[in-house]
Order: sequence, then C-alpha cells, then structure tokens
Amino acid sequence: MECQTFYGGITMNEIMNFEGNDVEVIQNENGELLFEIYSTGKALGYVAKAKGNVYPYKERILKTAENAEITLVSHGVKQLINSL
Repeated sequence: MECQTFYGGITMNEIMNFEGNDVEVIQNENGELLFEIYSTGKALGYVAKAKGNVYPYKERILKTAENAEITLVSHGVKQLINSL
C-alpha cells in the first residue's frame, strides 16, 4: 500500500456525522478534503466489537484500502485518504 506524508498546513479540522458516525475531516491548504481512515472505515461498517464497545477494525480497513489501491496520506500519527 502506498503512503505519502503530508506536511502542509491545515485550514480546517472538523468532525462530520455520516449516518450516525463521527468522521474526522481535514481540509489542507490546497482546499483538498482528507478523511481520517479509521473513523471513515468505522462509519462504513468495518468494526470490531469487544466488551460492549464498537471499535474500528483497523486491519480490515487497511486491507480494504490496499485492495482498492487507495493511497493513504500520513499527517502525524493519523492516516488520511483524499477520496471516498
């Protein structure tokens, strides 16, 4: 899976609601919207359940991105995608 590092400035960092799930959205200085991969995956139903809590199923989310040839963008510790 390809991964790029994003060093640019952030002009917007928001949480949007997608079908009852919070998805982190960042807009970079070029106006591109970047979606945090794990909150997006969780909103799309890639979840694991443990002890009554729901978590993003990180391994499956990353494998799905790899299979779809989606390039991830790193910003600090966050993995972002620039398209859905």
